[in-house]
Amino acid sequence: MALRLVVRGYLKSVRQWERSGEVPNPKLQGLMREHATGIANGTLDMIEIEFLDEPDVMKRFFRIGSNPDLMVMPIKIGP
Repeated sequence: MALRLVVRGYLKSVRQWERSGEVPNPKLQGLMREHATGIANGTLDMIEIEFLDEPDVMKRFFRIGSNPDLMVMPIKIGP
């Protein structure tokens, strides 16, 4: 089953890019690995994934990164 997503990359609270489309479930992990590399090398500080088929707005977005400015209720994760 494919997921309909919008993925956005941010740096210093400014959107750097946006991609949308359908992603087969098994490829989602590879997509996340690619974007996590951007956070690790400093070209991004947050990734936002919007799950377009999720009707509940409180569950529709997933954000991860090192800049909590655009995150709702960020959770600190230790090393």
